[in-house]
Amino acid sequence: MPEGPEVETVVRSLAPSLVGRTIERAWVSDLKLRRPVTAAGLAPLLGQEITGLGRKGKLFWLETAGEARAWLRLGMSGRALVETASKPRVKH
Repeated sequence: MPEGPEVETVVRSLAPSLVGRTIERAWVSDLKLRRPVTAAGLAPLLGQEITGLGRKGKLFWLETAGEARAWLRLGMSGRALVETASKPRVKH
């Protein structure tokens, strides 16, 4: 599990790729999580421009031009990937 400094590194490396881009669609994995994530829960993010990223402890978030905000946790892998929608998803 990454600690705060590692999360900060990820946030700073993601910001140039994400800020100014628009969230066009969201994909929800069928993996069982402690707190389920649903497509309906992500719907407020669709069509929103990402205006910034922030961090508090081990969590980070995407700020949008609207009211929506997505909180994210890196989990055990410590990885966050930015990929095109056309790239095939791998199982792990």
